[in-house]
Amino acid sequence: ESPAETVVRQYHKYLGGWALHPFWAMGHHQSRWGFKNVDQMSWVLGNYSSHNIPLDVIWSDIDYMEKYVDFTIDQKNFNPTKMNEMLQKYKKRWVPIIDAGIAIHNNPLYDLAVEKQIFVRDPNGTYLLGEVWPGDVHFPDFFHPNTSEYWQYGLSQLYKQVPFSGIWLDMNEVSNFVAGEKHWTPSKDDILNNPPYNPALPGQHIYTRTMRMDALHYGNITEYNAHSTFGFLESLATYEYLKTLSPLTFILSRSTFYGSGQVASHWTGDNFAS
Repeated sequence: ESPAETVVRQYHKYLGGWALHPFWAMGHHQSRWGFKNVDQMSWVLGNYSSHNIPLDVIWSDIDYMEKYVDFTIDQKNFNPTKMNEMLQKYKKRWVPIIDAGIAIHNNPLYDLAVEKQIFVRDPNGTYLLGEVWPGDVHFPDFFHPNTSEYWQYGLSQLYKQVPFSGIWLDMNEVSNFVAGEKHWTPSKDDILNNPPYNPALPGQHIYTRTMRMDALHYGNITEYNAHSTFGFLESLATYEYLKTLSPLTFILSRSTFYGSGQVASHWTGDNFAS
């Protein structure tokens, strides 16, 4: 073995290896954004079946949610009873998407999140206010000891409606439609949000489309120092729930970090590379 191969082997051993996925995860998958309702999904599955095209798993993007709120299902367009009947009829597994932001409005689990005090805060101590698909959101702080329990409870509420076989984690860089925080602009001498070296594209900032870098996690850990770990810790909380369902888990995450492979696989997001 060459010295380079030895180093790579040591590196992977240090990272803790990788998750062993269930056999179905290696099969044929169908995923798209834009399904209007469960009838359209059934039509697609029927066509796979009638044309003898192999398919093991069908995925759902944010279309299935009620107003894009995590852990909910649109009761009219993606009626859980009809979803379950469809999956049983065509013998398919289901992987739904879950986004990072916890909706402030129209969210049955918001009050529980506030009770558990699980959100990332801004420097003045209030919950950081972001905006993603459901509108105003707070972001869960996976450093907080209560967050994993909350996250797993949310997943269990979704599973009770339509049992899933894996989870697709998105928007977890964390992604934010506003720069840093709503109604906020950093001062020029704010060194965390305007560092001497700016890794962003020209005209952008280190906080563009994500959280402000002086946001605070549990234990007064700044977002500047913890940014890249969000997806890893979210994947870990998701993994702990999935392990209660099956010894072999499947998680696909858009954001990962060194060691994430122990619990999740990585996807490149909406890749516009040329």
